[in-house]
Amino acid sequence: MFTLSKRLIVITVVSAVYAASPLQSFAEEALTSETPSSMSLEQALNRGFSHNPQWQLMQTALPVATAQITAAAARLNPSLIGQTSLAEQNALLGLQQTFRIGGERETLMSIATAQKDQVAASIKASALDLRFQVWQAYVGVFMLQQQADALESLLTVSKTLVDVTDKREKAGDVAKLDVWQVELQALRVQNQAQVLHVEVQQAQAKLNLLLDYPVAQAVTLVVLTPPPAPVNDSLDPLIAVALDQRPELEAVGYQYQEAKSREAYAIAQRIPDLTLAAGPAYSRPEGKTNLFFNVQVQLPLFYQYQGERDTAKAQQVQATQQKVATENQIKTEVAAAFYDVRLQHQLWQRYQNQLLPKAQHVNEKAALSFKEGKSSILVPLQAQQAYIETRLGSVQALGNYYIAWSRLERAVGGAL
Repeated sequence: MFTLSKRLIVITVVSAVYAASPLQSFAEEALTSETPSSMSLEQALNRGFSHNPQWQLMQTALPVATAQITAAAARLNPSLIGQTSLAEQNALLGLQQTFRIGGERETLMSIATAQKDQVAASIKASALDLRFQVWQAYVGVFMLQQQADALESLLTVSKTLVDVTDKREKAGDVAKLDVWQVELQALRVQNQAQVLHVEVQQAQAKLNLLLDYPVAQAVTLVVLTPPPAPVNDSLDPLIAVALDQRPELEAVGYQYQEAKSREAYAIAQRIPDLTLAAGPAYSRPEGKTNLFFNVQVQLPLFYQYQGERDTAKAQQVQATQQKVATENQIKTEVAAAFYDVRLQHQLWQRYQNQLLPKAQHVNEKAALSFKEGKSSILVPLQAQQAYIETRLGSVQALGNYYIAWSRLERAVGGAL
């Protein structure tokens, strides 16, 4: 496990790879509304899917789209018609019903279904976006908290070095200038720690907004386990998975289906509706009651919905081109994320296995050399500065690797 400070107590370790798909995580039990004292990445993701206001708003679009299918499937209601003539003392009363014989009802249902499927695909895309945003915000807070912890421990070492230098100056072993240099180094570390403290608060506020927690509430994040090393040597499997499950590409397919259904609806409208009416007709002078029938058909002589049909055909061409463009965009995103993951993993491994151990070794040796009077104060100061930069760089490298991994999962369209 990657650890930045020996003083850091690891309460628990969770896997950074969120194995469940976004849709599976929706059904998981929501966390309580009270802000926890500590939180894992998995808990943060669950909290986001159960409490994020934007996500909850997005989900309300699906019932609306479902209701549109019900409206499209509705049949026309009959009408009650009546007519009377006081002069001739005639009256009639009957029912009138319009029949759509061209298949408009079925095509309207197809249009509404395609629109609902587009909404569902948009919700899936929003789920991936929210997952990436929570992941990124969580890693940002964790990274800054670890950097602050590292600087806190280094500040303790700097103060110790100040005490040692001060004692040696009083003994006449070093000049007063050396004491000032050590004190200046300690002040620099303290300033960095104060800046990081503010950055932690800002990052925490961003995460809290995503999780619908109080903005100023501080939460201790559970230590992250680094993602596994990338094992795929080829882009082709990842691209194939992305093209199969990315909701953006799925939505384009539904747009094409909607355009096809709109073309079918325009064709169906060319067949006129049939309106029938029937009922009793009473004639008082003759004292007879007869039955009347009425047939009405609109003749499409001047306009046969050519504009609607041409529009639908153009939308099909547009959706086809959009599919090609979306596929290329997905391939580009997967490729960029794939190579970034490999790069960030190599950089983090270099920090873990080479830079950090060497910087720590040099720092310890330099401090010991100064205490034994074998070197000037510049040696431990330079070694400590290099160690600070290396430790902060190692934290940054781990955070970059984590974010690169989450970006790859977003590009692929699900957990890896």
